[in-house]
This record gives sequence, C-alpha cells and structure tokens, in this order.
Amino acid sequence: MMVLVVDLYRRIIKMRKLNLKSKLIILLIIISIASTVYIVFSSKNKEDTSKQQFITPPKIENYFGNNLKITSSLKKEDFDNFPKNISYLKQSSLNSFTLVEMDKISKNFDFTISPLEFNDIKNGKIYIWNGDKYSLIIYSKIRKIEVTPAVNPKAMIDNAVNKQLSDENYKNIAINLLSEKLNINKDSLKFSNFVYLKTEAGLENFRKTTKEDAEITQVNLYSSSGTLPIFTTNPQNSQIYVQFTKDGEILNLEASLYSEYKPGEIEYKIKDYKEIEETINEAVLVSLNDSNVNLPELKSEDIKNITVDKVSLVYLQENMTSEILQPVFLLEGVASVKGFDKEITASLYLPAYSKK
Repeated sequence: MMVLVVDLYRRIIKMRKLNLKSKLIILLIIISIASTVYIVFSSKNKEDTSKQQFITPPKIENYFGNNLKITSSLKKEDFDNFPKNISYLKQSSLNSFTLVEMDKISKNFDFTISPLEFNDIKNGKIYIWNGDKYSLIIYSKIRKIEVTPAVNPKAMIDNAVNKQLSDENYKNIAINLLSEKLNINKDSLKFSNFVYLKTEAGLENFRKTTKEDAEITQVNLYSSSGTLPIFTTNPQNSQIYVQFTKDGEILNLEASLYSEYKPGEIEYKIKDYKEIEETINEAVLVSLNDSNVNLPELKSEDIKNITVDKVSLVYLQENMTSEILQPVFLLEGVASVKGFDKEITASLYLPAYSKK
C-alpha cells in the first residue's frame, strides 16, 4: 500500500500544470483513501482470523492423557463427505415436564396407577411407574424419559419370534413410537444410525455385533436443527435411542429432551485428513469392549495399542448444562488390552475444530 502511495506522489510532483497547493490536496485525498482501504482490509483479516480459531475444545474425561499408542488405518476418502466448516450448536434448556405432560405420557403407555416419587439432588424429581412388562421413568427437571423391562430382558430376547424386520421397519416403528408415546413431533426427529447388539454371558451391557448376528436392533435418533447427530459421552448412545427385539417389541428406550438446539452464528474450519493424522494421539478413549470395561480401573500401560479404522462426525453433548455442543470425530476400531485374549472394540473422541 505504501509503495503505491509513494509512486502516486512521484507522479503528482511531475505534473507541471498543477500548482503546489493542488498537488498537496490531491496527495491528501489519496492518502485518506489508502488509509480507509487499509483499515477495512485489516478489520476483514481480523474477522476471518477470529472465525477460524480459537474455540475451547470440549471437556472429555481423559483417564490416560496422551500416553496411548494410537495408529490409524483411515483413508483420505473417508473424509470426502464431511463439511469443510461447521458451526457449533447452541443449547438452551426447556422448562421441566409438568404433571399434566407426564400424566399424558404415562397414559400413552397404558399406565393407570400413580407413580412413585423420589427426590434427587442433581436431577430433581423422579417419577416411576411400574408395570408387569415395563417400567416408565421420567426425570421431570432434566426432561429425560426411560422405558426399561420390568422382567428379565434375557427372557424377552430369547423368546422373541424373528419377524425378519428390515432396518427401515425398525426405523419407522421407532419414529412412530416416539411420536405417539412421547408426543415428539415427527418432523423434528432425524435418523442417526443403527447399532446391532447381542447378549454375552458375564457382560453387564450388550455388545456390538453384525446385523446378521444381532439379537437386538438399536435405532439412534436426534431432535435438532443441526445437520449432525448428537451423541453423549457414551458413544453407543445418541440423544434418543430405542432398542427392539427381533419381533419389533421395545426392549429399552431413552430420550433426553432437556434442551433445544440451534446452530451458532459462526462456522469454524474442521480438521482435514492430514490434521487428523497429525493429532490422532490427542484422541480421548471413551469406551472399550462396548462400554463393558471400566476405564478408571485401567492404566495406560494396560492398553498396548489402539487401531482406528472408522470415523464419523457428531455433536458431543458433554453434559446437560453445556452452553454449546461442539463437533467431534468419533473414531472406532480395536484395542489390545491386558487381560483379554483377543482384541476388543475401542471408541475415541477427537475434537473436530482445526487448530490451523
């Protein structure tokens, strides 16, 4: 910019038809225009820089620091369908469930009895309806709804007749169920993914398996104006999920309806394949063996190696009080862990926003 001003100054000086006063006036005008252009350009650069970085990464419980050996077999094309930039989600809490709302939900599940009431310091009042087949649990303050078996779930799974339902069948049943029973607007429900599960002796939680070998089909959904699914700190479960046995009957249902979510005003650049490879060791391990391993009981040296071969982009809900939800990469693969004869499943979260 200064080079241009100096050059113009030299040209003006050489203009013989203009007197000195005219030359000075023209020069002042040029300097004024140049200054204005410089200020506008500088402010635009500052704006672009602020849009790029920096936003504080989400707080994910990390029991192992950066001491794990993580290798990647991801390919560049695995990232082709991800956006280059994306905004965070703003989370605003909704009012607690009213007694009228909860009564309507309980009647939708054919409960006619009065619920048991409990006070919880953290989650407020909890209402429980117990039936012969299911229990309905509603946390009024945090707007969380659970439907769980009142009988041994193993019996329900083993006795289910295989109706050869398709994934589309399960998805439609789940959406209709959530609309009719929980009064959720169908248009606000978005499909996330399927998780195929089976029981295994000695494990507290179901474990992932193939679609062909599944005893349980879990439909993950979310309710948001965002473009990505919302996951909790347990990567197996999204904001809303329904588990079905082979006959299409509910096994478990959980819906967290505490907040409404809207995209933030600024879109931030997310990491590309190269930056993922460079920062892979910053990924935080959040699940082993489909959440059947208690991570705090392990030391970093117990985990010999983690190999990542699958990546998804999701929003992470750290907790109910988070003001924003940030995108993270959900990395999935296998791990060699002390005490296990063979490799077990591993899931990790890596903050998605670029540091560049």
